[in-house]
Amino acid sequence: MKLFYKYLTKRFLYNFFIFLGIISLLIISSQMLNLPSVLYHLNLFRFFQSILLINISFLKLQFLFAYTLSFLFLGYYLRDNKEIYAIYSAGISKNHFLKFIIVLNIFASILAIFISLYIVPKANRERVKFITVNVKKYFLESIQPGNFTTLPGNYTVYIAEKDNEKMKNIVIYNQKNGFLITAKEALFKNTNLILHNGILQVPSKHGFNALSYEKYIFDLNIEYEKNYSIEDFKLENLLSIAVSSNNKEKLKAIAVISERISYVLPFLFIPIAFFFLGLNVSKDRDFILAAALGFLIVYISINYYLVKLIEKGNISPAVYFMLILVLLGLITFWFYKKD
Repeated sequence: MKLFYKYLTKRFLYNFFIFLGIISLLIISSQMLNLPSVLYHLNLFRFFQSILLINISFLKLQFLFAYTLSFLFLGYYLRDNKEIYAIYSAGISKNHFLKFIIVLNIFASILAIFISLYIVPKANRERVKFITVNVKKYFLESIQPGNFTTLPGNYTVYIAEKDNEKMKNIVIYNQKNGFLITAKEALFKNTNLILHNGILQVPSKHGFNALSYEKYIFDLNIEYEKNYSIEDFKLENLLSIAVSSNNKEKLKAIAVISERISYVLPFLFIPIAFFFLGLNVSKDRDFILAAALGFLIVYISINYYLVKLIEKGNISPAVYFMLILVLLGLITFWFYKKD
């Protein structure tokens, strides 16, 4: 029996890594079209960092599709190559397949909950931070001495001298609000200009108010800058909001937590259903693949709709989990019993 399970594991892992690679390439290709054009001017290492973060941001989708479709193709492979008849002749039953899938599902579920609760939200936060930081760096590093440089946010910057990250005699002017900053020296650090010994001129009704300073941190606000949404908050922050008195934010946090936890449920049921779909349904590969993809898309749509109902306060998380469990349980039982 160990050899049998080893054989199934080998075939499953082969399918899994093939699907994971294909889905990853599709996601990266589609998301590269939405990257800020500035990122294409980064060095190769930073560019691949951005691609990696994008890929991890979609890990939930990749893992779910790759894992479930791998079982679909495992069942199809056994049927298409007539191996299932030899397996049944050797006294191996459906229950042996079921045991094998359940064991893998337990491990996959543990990994899935970790991905959903921590890895993907962290990757999304880091992706927003990475893009913002590097776009800022690109604009600030583009400032050249002796030239007026236009920056996002209606800023015009002039520097007399520049030596790597050190600058002298700086003028920063905001064309929109008339805000003017001068400095004798500046240091480019991270994504900010640290200005020293200068004057701030702020427009007022009667002209300008001038303030002298010894140190001022100039933070460039750029049009690409985005703040990550509540869906990517840390789990402890979501739990704090979920027990708060603000009803709107509370329901939103509860919906996000419910969605993260419910991500594990398909891994307990869909692999079983898909395996027996591939094993028992006498259709060609394209048909069962289309059927499986259609089911996953419909499930994701239903799940999204139910999460939105939690967010609006129309259903409770308990009802949400019960509906998902009943739906997946009935479909899995039907495919398992189907001959």
